[in-house]
Amino acid sequence: MEPRFSYFSEKIVIGLEAKFISPLSPQANSLQVIPRLWETFNRRMKEIPEIVGNTCYGLIEEPINKKPSDEISYLACVEATFADVIPSGMQTQILPAGHYAVFTHKGSLENLPQTYRHIYSEWSPTFQGQLRKGPHLEVYDDRFKPESSSSEMDICVPII
Repeated sequence: MEPRFSYFSEKIVIGLEAKFISPLSPQANSLQVIPRLWETFNRRMKEIPEIVGNTCYGLIEEPINKKPSDEISYLACVEATFADVIPSGMQTQILPAGHYAVFTHKGSLENLPQTYRHIYSEWSPTFQGQLRKGPHLEVYDDRFKPESSSSEMDICVPII
């Protein structure tokens, strides 16, 4: 699995946050925590004013320099035109502009931990460039169909 490289402009995002333990850890709980977070967020998404487009994002706190057993923050969110009105219990974050290595995960979300293991255990240590500080992203656009084996979503790793 090789990435393509892309540039994303700055985005204001609003969403719900939860903490999880990395799929790289034996104590991993991402498959329990993150789907529940998305269920709650999907029910509440209509509370967010002025959503931009139909794409949802999962912002993952920068996992670099963390042990696999450390808790990591995950923000299930959408882009919004402004963040003056934030629904109760939600938070806003600015996703900085920058370059990303973009990996496309194909198939079931149950196999997502294997894609993450490939990115962080195989690709990242041999990457000839430099990783950049900032949140890592999951991009859920019109290719994402959670009940389909032909579903696709992107995992974006910030690079310089």
